[in-house]
Amino acid sequence: MDTNLTTTASPSAARSLHEICEAARRSTCGPFCGALSGDECVFTTAPASVPVTRGTPMQPVRGYHVSRFASAQSHGLITAAELAAVTGAAGSVTPATVIYDTIQGKALSGDPPVTGAGQLGAQLGA
Repeated sequence: MDTNLTTTASPSAARSLHEICEAARRSTCGPFCGALSGDECVFTTAPASVPVTRGTPMQPVRGYHVSRFASAQSHGLITAAELAAVTGAAGSVTPATVIYDTIQGKALSGDPPVTGAGQLGAQLGA
């Protein structure tokens, strides 16, 4: 009987961007913003549709630096393939690039602005 888990365990199903972001969120960010485990690097809102006029529905979005995904991979929270999928889909990236994950909830344009980091990065759909 072979008890080697690497050969007997079935491969895990591919995770969505949202699931990968949630896993990476369990790591700290590092030198770019110092976000602690459980906190996002960037929190802001984005329009749910265009054109954007007063009353256009807004969606909250959370962002994470690429360096955080690398840290999560080095700590076993995400796989090397998941890190490659996130960074590959984003195109040309640096450790400071922000990967955005959409979350549930709504806000309306014209609502008070949410304070967030001014650095923009790649935006990916879930």
